[in-house]
Amino acid sequence: MRYLRKYLRGNISIELPEVLRYLGYRKSKEDISPAIKEIIENQIILAYSLIKPRAIYSFIDNVFLKDYYIFKGAIKIALGICSIGSELEDLADSHFRKGAYLEWLVLDACGTVATENLVELVGDEIRSKASHEGLGISERLSPGCANWQLDGQNIIFDYFSGETVGVTINEAYMMNPRKSISFAYKLQRDGIEEARSDNCRHCELYRCSYRRVKLKEVLC
Repeated sequence: MRYLRKYLRGNISIELPEVLRYLGYRKSKEDISPAIKEIIENQIILAYSLIKPRAIYSFIDNVFLKDYYIFKGAIKIALGICSIGSELEDLADSHFRKGAYLEWLVLDACGTVATENLVELVGDEIRSKASHEGLGISERLSPGCANWQLDGQNIIFDYFSGETVGVTINEAYMMNPRKSISFAYKLQRDGIEEARSDNCRHCELYRCSYRRVKLKEVLC
């Protein structure tokens, strides 16, 4: 069964600390100058007015991905695509063209936070539906991550052909709008459920500036 979902803007959280994290800001938010903080807060407010969060996802038997090692042993797979639409990135691009680089950078970070929050919200829905079938779900997997090659995009977009909530891919597997995420979850009966905040534990970019989990906590 396929689920096509539209979400209210109020369902999405764009929190200041997360925006600062994607901006690479390592100090306390109290150390931000009042002028910079005002710009960031104004862009967050603006971002809320621009996002159009939506997603499509489906539970399928593990047929398409069974030959990929990372999907080995999964009973089912939850495939999906989510996006906040193109309005935010269009305005961010406009900021850049006008030379308003700080506003561009902040609004782009707001879009990233909103997109990540949306996919976590969708993941929670998938987790809830899977639990009713006695299944646990894995951490979120996306083409290009965790040894899943980028051509995995073809599997996801072919499956949702004509129903991709306005998201397309080009020959390089890049999505448009850019603030979109394609994903898959493994569903199994042996209790593989992962906390959504633990996704960084499964990423091989151990020196990533945006990591939520500290390097010393990650098992290499």
